[in-house]
Amino acid sequence: MRAVAACLLLGLAGATGCSTVRPIQADEYIPKYYPDVVWVTYADSSEVPIDRPKIYGDTLQGTRAGGDTVAIPLRDVTTVRARVPDRTKTALLVSGTIVGAITSIYVFWASKAGSNTAGVTCGVDPDGKPYQSC
Repeated sequence: MRAVAACLLLGLAGATGCSTVRPIQADEYIPKYYPDVVWVTYADSSEVPIDRPKIYGDTLQGTRAGGDTVAIPLRDVTTVRARVPDRTKTALLVSGTIVGAITSIYVFWASKAGSNTAGVTCGVDPDGKPYQSC
């Protein structure tokens, strides 16, 4: 029973980490969800990760990888992407964990059952002995 609880706990802990990097509306998403990092794409297709982003008016401010503070006017940005929760991945992980736990319990239970048929038989062989399995 402890193994099942551990599997479920690990599955649920892993489910909280299910996310995808997707384009966001920076001026709405950043003040509401405070992402740790966003990826900014400029018109020339260059991309820069920005740590601890904040929006001040029409400017995205944060820190580059080297520790330099940067302020980028949103009009100079083509796309801003951030890591967002992915409900589909979370649902698949939780469902898979539950199915795996139930399957493990069934296999363990079936392996302990042995050949005891509790009076139920699937017929008899020519010598009159009941078959052990159907």
